Amino acid sequence: MTGVTNRPSPLNAMTTLVTAAEAAKILNVKTATLYAYVSRGVIQSVGEAGKRSRFRIDDVIRLGKQKSYGHQPKQSVRVALNWGLPVFESSITLVENGTLYYRGRDVSALSRTASLEEIAKLLWDCDTVDSFKTARAPDVPANWNSAVRQLRANPLAERCLRLFALAYVPERQGMEAGDKVRLWAEGASVVRLLTAAVLGCRPSIMPIHQQCAAAWKLDVEGREAIRSSLVVCADHELNVSSFTARCAASSGASVGAIVLAALAALSGPLHGGASDRVESLFDEIENSPSIPKAIKTIVERGGSFPGFGHRLYPAGDPRAIALFNAWSRDKTATLIASEVEAH
Repeated sequence: MTGVTNRPSPLNAMTTLVTAAEAAKILNVKTATLYAYVSRGVIQSVGEAGKRSRFRIDDVIRLGKQKSYGHQPKQSVRVALNWGLPVFESSITLVENGTLYYRGRDVSALSRTASLEEIAKLLWDCDTVDSFKTARAPDVPANWNSAVRQLRANPLAERCLRLFALAYVPERQGMEAGDKVRLWAEGASVVRLLTAAVLGCRPSIMPIHQQCAAAWKLDVEGREAIRSSLVVCADHELNVSSFTARCAASSGASVGAIVLAALAALSGPLHGGASDRVESLFDEIENSPSIPKAIKTIVERGGSFPGFGHRLYPAGDPRAIALFNAWSRDKTATLIASEVEAH
């Protein structure tokens, strides 16, 4: 399945809207020209006419890309990336009508039972081959353990980048174009090596959520929460690291080089590094005598709440519900989220 058969109304709760001024700036046209597009049905207008009108950002981006061919291609792509919208259509992941889909399958439903390895097979479109069962755990160099100790205090993305570069050995057999079976096997090896880099252990063939649970000494409920979280966060359209990986792949780079490029992009403070800011926020709030008062103080001093309020999701990120369901026993996180939402 490569898409969703019953598509919802185009103006659903997940639609991102922009003002007339923003839309005109994106398209590099006058407001009058913008309304001419509206009258012709090229762009949909929402709300009252005039200054209060709002416009579908995906309509604006689509028109901008059409106009940019031979004119301003950089502008359209830049705006699309800034808004988090895909630059091209993909059959892999879809966010629509408040639901996240992997190849047309509801991710919330998948997260109840699937493992990350099963999701990898789905995303890679290799249902008939299970590379995780046939591929052995990758080897690591003799200095792996010492490198793990030296890098333990480094930020996670940076640690993964350096450990992966240390241990990755590219496919030596000369992978032919279209040799998907060998590519899937290398993909399984890469996933296991990255898991080892994250956990600071040696690569294993054990299911990844079980490896995490063992490394972090979690009980069965914690292990299941990890499994569900890995499924929900496995893919999310064309984010910065995915876009970087695609650029590297388009040059014919090796799988390892592609992963290194993606990890470099992930390390930035506005992408993967944002998780560190979320952890710091939670530490600050949890260490205060009162969570509501701590949040009120942050609001009064003009502080922000990283991890909240992505403008692509005015009605809320569809992954958040599944994550909160998985970690329902973490009452502190639930209380923090509800208090932040109230402000």
